[in-house]
Amino acid sequence: MLKRFCVLFIALAVFGECSVTTFPKTHTQPEWEAHVKDFIKLIDVQKLMSIAVNYISDPEVMNFVEFLLSPEFKKIIWEIEIMPEFREAYGYLKVKGYDFGFAFDFINNALNMPPFEPKTPLRNKKGISGVFEEMMAALPFEEMKKLFEDKLETSTEISELFKIINSEEYLSIIKRMSANQEFIEIKNILTLYGFKFDYICSFAKGIFGEYYQGIFCA
Repeated sequence: MLKRFCVLFIALAVFGECSVTTFPKTHTQPEWEAHVKDFIKLIDVQKLMSIAVNYISDPEVMNFVEFLLSPEFKKIIWEIEIMPEFREAYGYLKVKGYDFGFAFDFINNALNMPPFEPKTPLRNKKGISGVFEEMMAALPFEEMKKLFEDKLETSTEISELFKIINSEEYLSIIKRMSANQEFIEIKNILTLYGFKFDYICSFAKGIFGEYYQGIFCA
């Protein structure tokens, strides 16, 4: 029980840090920090953390959290970052003026990894499915979707970004990435630990609607 508490405490500490972190500003997109904070303000972080604490004794949840803190998960992140299609997608956005290298650096730093170098049936109220289900129910999707729609109208950087990531050229890169055998194997490994990619799709669709055509909704 003590081991479980320690593992969950570390995970919650990282999650809590993510919710208040000040992202470094880039020369090309100095407004992104404000956009991220606008969405975070709508989320009851304490409620989400409370949900996570309620799952402290769930074996599947703890197994997944331990996996996230394991060398194996670091290896998965590294393999994604060196994947040719991933780097191509990153490079495509960077050329268009959207350099998200700082976000990957943040993830790598949280996992104690080297900096990113851009050159890869649901069970109710149990396990990973249960915790994601409850967290999804706790998110203010209507308010977040309205905020996103407002920003599409008022923010040039956001409207331009979603035009780019919905372009045929960028989507073709993402489709090739989703068909990459290494990427498929990584998804299979995460699935074995109880992670359901349907929730990523539902989360993105719930906020971005038709503007999200990601690799997890195929």
